[in-house]
Amino acid sequence: MGAQEGVTIFIGQDFWHRLTGDKNFYISLVGIFVEIFENENYSGSLDDAIRALSGQIEGKYFTGGVFDPGKL
Repeated sequence: MGAQEGVTIFIGQDFWHRLTGDKNFYISLVGIFVEIFENENYSGSLDDAIRALSGQIEGKYFTGGVFDPGKL
């Protein structure tokens, strides 16, 4: 067996709950993406869309480069 035998891997809602301690974080995160995509036109290049989306997420949910869960 590999070196990771017995290591539990979490994904999706379980991952984000364990990472943040917030049971509803994943649902909020998905809602954020839906809200942003519904309000923006990302028909340009993929790189431009990624930069715009990351800038919006950072501006709305981060303080000083650190995620601020209080902004959810």
